[in-house]
Amino acid sequence: MFISKQLLQQLLCLTSVGDEVQVTRQAAFLSRVLGRTVDLSHIQIDPQTCMSLAAVLEQAEGLSELDLSHCQLDDHSVDLLLPHLHKARVLDLSNNEISDLGALRIHSIVSASSYIQTVRLFNNRITDTMTFLTDPRYHLWDQSKDQNSVEFKPDLNLHNGELSYSFSCESGGRFQCSETGLVFLMKAAGKVEYSPAYWDEAALRTAGYEPAGPLFNIENPDRGLCALQLPHCEADVEGREHLSVAHFCGGNMQVLKPLGVTDAHVTIHVQNLSLFGLLRNILSLIMSSVRGQVLLFQPPGRPPQKQIYVFLLPSNVPVSQVKHQHLQCRYVTTTADCTFIVNQKYSVTDYLKGVHEIQPASWEFFRNYGPNFHPAFEVFFGHDITEMRLAVLDDRQHEVWVCRIPLTAEAAQHSNQAGDSAVCGAVGGEVNPGEAGEMGGASGYMKDGKHFVDRHWGDLINRVGLVAPVLDYLFESGFMELEMYSSILNERNSCDQMRSLMLKVIMPGGKRAKDELCKILETQQKCLMEDLKGQ
Repeated sequence: MFISKQLLQQLLCLTSVGDEVQVTRQAAFLSRVLGRTVDLSHIQIDPQTCMSLAAVLEQAEGLSELDLSHCQLDDHSVDLLLPHLHKARVLDLSNNEISDLGALRIHSIVSASSYIQTVRLFNNRITDTMTFLTDPRYHLWDQSKDQNSVEFKPDLNLHNGELSYSFSCESGGRFQCSETGLVFLMKAAGKVEYSPAYWDEAALRTAGYEPAGPLFNIENPDRGLCALQLPHCEADVEGREHLSVAHFCGGNMQVLKPLGVTDAHVTIHVQNLSLFGLLRNILSLIMSSVRGQVLLFQPPGRPPQKQIYVFLLPSNVPVSQVKHQHLQCRYVTTTADCTFIVNQKYSVTDYLKGVHEIQPASWEFFRNYGPNFHPAFEVFFGHDITEMRLAVLDDRQHEVWVCRIPLTAEAAQHSNQAGDSAVCGAVGGEVNPGEAGEMGGASGYMKDGKHFVDRHWGDLINRVGLVAPVLDYLFESGFMELEMYSSILNERNSCDQMRSLMLKVIMPGGKRAKDELCKILETQQKCLMEDLKGQ
């Protein structure tokens, strides 16, 4: 029999009318009518209704679900219902006014019951979640709304030359970083700041572990972060069974058992934030098959040869970190996904005829999570080569990755602009492909397919001594907002100011921003510009 929520509320009110025998009889009848599912969600339940509901629940057995979400329940209401909550397999108490005290009383009932499978407590006034982190039955965030993560592009920041990320959300939810693959499960609005750190691999090996992912320092002053999903690169199910999470706090490492492992991520609840990273047990005898990525960078070419750097890395290494270490190179956007086997040797072939060279002859794949990302191979070829078919081969000479790469000047220039813009993240706009591919033009700052700013990147950062006037002119010309202007001006010295200006404003702004910078320096740094032009 179907009973509407409004009618159920009226029947509960009537249940409390009469003597004890009548109340018991009415409660038993209503319990039989309701069956195994009781749904009072979105109905305001006062203390009197709670007492009637408690009488009905006393007569019930084996409830499949008790939904009391959005009922304005507080700790007093919970006290009235506590003796009967163990009878529901799924208990939904979300979106109420339950505090830490009421949550602890609920926990005392749940921990003593093996029948209860799920307890939804998200969107209450619970601030201390430590008690619930070890029991996967508790849902502390609204999973019904967050099955699909909201992907965001983080703000990328530079401080003392180190890359860091940040993002803000206006409500709870599941948010995935497009740069790092990290997924943040937020129970409330807040800001998360995170930056790469680096493993002490010798200490890990002493403890019987090796890195299985990057190490991140994560901060959330608003304390809205309740769970974290770290991307893994294990290609085989067997390999995922040996994953755990390292949490460093106060100089000590705590090894956390994951709450769950999917094809792509490892999930943990978080309470005290600091350093988190994936670990793998080195005692495992399973041959480690790893989802990998092949990254290509082209350094500035000098006649008569050009080069391509080939990086072989695990798939959970953020590309932005590699780009940051090779800003002078053009990042060549291409297909990257492949599978590697740890400790197996790989080689590269370019299928070119004529004069070319690849070094080294072979390279042994390992899980590289920094601090340094060096190319596995260098490919040398002539300036007349406009296209190449590059392949990575395993030790049996089978192709594990192959791609056709255009090497025209226009394509290379576009790769450079797009790659540098990606390093800068969401702080700038997209590069206009027409501007990025423009070779030459009225500005006169292009030479051999490279802009003056790209050719003298290091000199401009280290030799522009007075940056404030440059910022003034760029701000007046509309190349940056006031917040960006203040941020760059507050850097500790001129080198940091110029580096931040180049990464956050000039490179994302494409050729137009580079031209404007050069015009400003022609008037503000005349001697420097004449010296650089003469080189």
